[in-house]
Amino acid sequence: MGKLWVQIAKSNRQRDPEATEESKRKNIFDQNKKSPLMEYMNTNLAMFEPGLWKLTYDQIIFGTNKFCEKNVTGGGGFGNVFKGTIHDGKTFAIKKLSQTILLGYCSIGEKKLLVYDYMVKGSLDDWLRNRVASLDWGKCSKIVCGVAHGIAFLHQGFEPNIIHKDIKASNILLSEDFEAKVSDFGLARLISDCESHVSTDVAGTIGYVPSEYGRSGKANEKGDI
Repeated sequence: MGKLWVQIAKSNRQRDPEATEESKRKNIFDQNKKSPLMEYMNTNLAMFEPGLWKLTYDQIIFGTNKFCEKNVTGGGGFGNVFKGTIHDGKTFAIKKLSQTILLGYCSIGEKKLLVYDYMVKGSLDDWLRNRVASLDWGKCSKIVCGVAHGIAFLHQGFEPNIIHKDIKASNILLSEDFEAKVSDFGLARLISDCESHVSTDVAGTIGYVPSEYGRSGKANEKGDI
């Protein structure tokens, strides 16, 4: 999936050839903002909030205490998640790469880091297995609806669509008010409307892999449900 980089001209630019070029680019950017594609992205790609932070590696090293093992809050097949404090002492989840709202990133050579909103209540798996407190019907209903909306967004909010391939309780994260977020897209694959499936090596968590996918290696949206 390609990346679109847009450079916005500085407001206090001097009137020289370079300023003229930047003015042209700004006009193109302003036109693109009104296009149907940009309107669609602004409406549907809510998981990527505008104005992502570009952090230095030193900031993240400091915020995670040099990726201290005590700060590991979880992980998947493609990286660990660390609890960190950055930007005015606020607490966030930082995934060290080998998807929750993406707040910022850091990329230096082979070091690639993503900064997510920290989900205070942990994973649904924690609540089902390890917590003494029980979930009442209102919280359960909210979590189920949140997961359903998240999966529907993956299956219908993009072209091509996204198959998660690893929906399970430990990949459902909960916010302070028990809003559910689908996480860990390490196994995710793209699938277009004209495709009935994508063929991949069988991967996932035992007990959660759909039997038809396990037998054939053919994955589709139905496996997420």
